[in-house]
Amino acid sequence: MEMEPGEDPELHKIEEQYKEAKKLLISASNEMDYMLRREMHLRQTSDSTQSRVELFGTLSILVLVAVSFYQVLTRTLTREFGPLTLLSNPNPNTNPKPVTLNP
Repeated sequence: MEMEPGEDPELHKIEEQYKEAKKLLISASNEMDYMLRREMHLRQTSDSTQSRVELFGTLSILVLVAVSFYQVLTRTLTREFGPLTLLSNPNPNTNPKPVTLNP
């Protein structure tokens, strides 16, 4: 910027400093806006991950309780009624015949 006749050189220097300070403030403001957007995105990611971890923990506990209940139940039934089998062989001395399908 060239000085016009009659301009104060001190005023010109102050204007240049003002413009430089304005650029720095805009840059700092843009940086702060970026950091806020980034923080919000990371917060959302963290909250989502936390809810998944809580769900996984709850499901793990439910599976643990179900398996424990199953083991106690089968142990109790085995003691009362003997080994549990899905297919009973009416004659334990013979092997059951395999089932064949006609094509």
